[in-house]
Amino acid sequence: MSLVPVLETAAQKALRIPEIVAMIAEALCEDDLDRRRKHRLKRFIRVNRVWFDAGVRLLWRNMNDQFLPDLVGIFFKIDPPRRPIYAAFIQDAAINLERAKDPVRWQLLRHIDFPMLRMLRVDLMVPYYKKLPLLGKHIVRVVHLENFCSPQVTTHMTRNVIKQCLESFPDLQELHFRYPAQDRIRGRALETGKTIFKMLEDAGFEKVYGLESPYKEACFRRATS
Repeated sequence: MSLVPVLETAAQKALRIPEIVAMIAEALCEDDLDRRRKHRLKRFIRVNRVWFDAGVRLLWRNMNDQFLPDLVGIFFKIDPPRRPIYAAFIQDAAINLERAKDPVRWQLLRHIDFPMLRMLRVDLMVPYYKKLPLLGKHIVRVVHLENFCSPQVTTHMTRNVIKQCLESFPDLQELHFRYPAQDRIRGRALETGKTIFKMLEDAGFEKVYGLESPYKEACFRRATS
């Protein structure tokens, strides 16, 4: 008995072309703030190998999400041989200095390379100081510092973190600061702000904008010559 060949439609053939599949995956990620984005991509990459290759890069591109753990929490759960695979896709990530209390977890970042990392968010709202890991040392362009004026964080701690950012990321272009706009930390904010703003001005940065509510925010950008 002869087998009847199965005819493929033009659409089925197109969905095996990597470039077309990549365009579909990008369309699913048009809104990076959409909480359903990662859920859609997880289903997307289970279709076949071509779809996996197109979707996994986008799934891991942005790890700076309030609904996700920071980098230490994410990579601690991944088998060591697979960590470099996923780290190679990350462009936007977050770290929490509280993780530094666990030296085993904290040290794992020293052994992972993040070749595409461009933006890093650092949460300082902990009564603990630790040196920043040199993630993407020569390619990080933007750093966000969260809660740098919180009651648990001293001016000395914030000053050291700023110093590390300037020394560790030579190609840094922007520094963003964000903290709750509460009266109880207004004095601390003024004291800390004067110190670090002077540091940034001396390093060739200029203030671009500032916002007041519901969080106080400020952005400093490296001045162009």
